[in-house]
Amino acid sequence: MLTPLDIHNKEFKKSLRGYDVDDVDDFLDEVIESYEMLYKENMSFKEELERYKENLSRYKEIEETLHSSLVLAQQTADEVKKSATKEAALILENSRQESKDLIKGSQDKLEELNSEYDYLKKNISQFKAQVKGLVVTLFDIMDIDYDLPARNKENLLKYETKKEEISYPQEQNILLEKTENNTTLHE
Repeated sequence: MLTPLDIHNKEFKKSLRGYDVDDVDDFLDEVIESYEMLYKENMSFKEELERYKENLSRYKEIEETLHSSLVLAQQTADEVKKSATKEAALILENSRQESKDLIKGSQDKLEELNSEYDYLKKNISQFKAQVKGLVVTLFDIMDIDYDLPARNKENLLKYETKKEEISYPQEQNILLEKTENNTTLHE
């Protein structure tokens, strides 16, 4: 590419019937001046173009980095979401299993307590029957002894008074009536 200096230093051969040297020099000065302006402007545009290219290159790198970051962020978010969903499902399943185990344990304990309650109820009934039998036997023994000391008679009277205040099951009332009949006969 021609520079303004090339145009300025250019010398032409002289010939006999050539152009007027002053006119050519004046025209060349104008061309040099115009060309120099265009040349400087062109250089300025080239420098600006280079800056734009550098900026464009940098922006493309930033764009690629951002794109990669966004893709990575999306993948990470998807993985976190998937992991959280799996963990939530696992927690829910564990909670359900723990609930089932707790309910089963509670039902087993309830059955155990009901069995123990039934066993104790049966033992209490047996114990009551044994105590009733002992009481009846004691009264029978007391009825045989006709010479009861006064203290025993007072206790017997207290017993009969308390007996009226207490409500007994039907079979116990029958036993007490039997005992009372025996006591009345011996007096």
